[in-house]
Amino acid sequence: MKRVGCLVVFLLMMTGCNLVTVEEGEILSVDAQGAGSFTLDLAEGNVTIRGDDETESIEVDVSYAVTGESEEEANAFREAFTSAILQREGDVVSLNTKILGPDQAEEGRIHLMITVPSDLSIELKQAEGELLIENATNDLHINQGAGPIHLRQIRGEIHITDGAGRINVAEVDGPITVHTKTGDVTMKTITGDVAVIAGSSAITIEEVNGSVEVRGGQGKMTIDSIAGNVTLTGDGERNLSNIEGELIEQ
Repeated sequence: MKRVGCLVVFLLMMTGCNLVTVEEGEILSVDAQGAGSFTLDLAEGNVTIRGDDETESIEVDVSYAVTGESEEEANAFREAFTSAILQREGDVVSLNTKILGPDQAEEGRIHLMITVPSDLSIELKQAEGELLIENATNDLHINQGAGPIHLRQIRGEIHITDGAGRINVAEVDGPITVHTKTGDVTMKTITGDVAVIAGSSAITIEEVNGSVEVRGGQGKMTIDSIAGNVTLTGDGERNLSNIEGELIEQ
């Protein structure tokens, strides 16, 4: 892992209270030539992953944001209890971020802007944060505790397990499987079979060249322009149109 550079630390005063937020950044890079997969085990924070057809490395722009009762305490917490490690072992590249520490006033987040070779498979685990992945040409496995998920321009198989937060998927060539407890699910322009298991989520699925199976709870379902069969389970309101295959309602 190579540290390409560090950014300037600056201080944000939070209006109307005595807390301050310190932000600090660094850029990490590793050679990804010949690598097959990228695994991420992440602390809380927002994450953007963009595939690049030309790059042969993984570059991570890390932004630490720590809030405390004073600048000194926030800086001390940042140095002692937050970290980001990018490394490669064989054909697997891994990124791990951590926020540790005692039960105290300081709290932190680690936000990431990541550029990867577009053909790497990605396996991501995170407790909380907003996630965007675009222009990937291999499989995605996502396990997210809470926070919105946005996927677009993906060519590969997608598996999503999400506790809470909306899911928005568009322009995918490959099958999709989603398990979510709560949070609206929207999918559009999909080539491949779609399977969704949801709790109270509202579900919108449009323009699918494949079959669709939805096991929903009380949430509203909107299903439109489906080339294959559609199987629906759940008690919520259903708006169905332009289904070319067999419709099975349970």
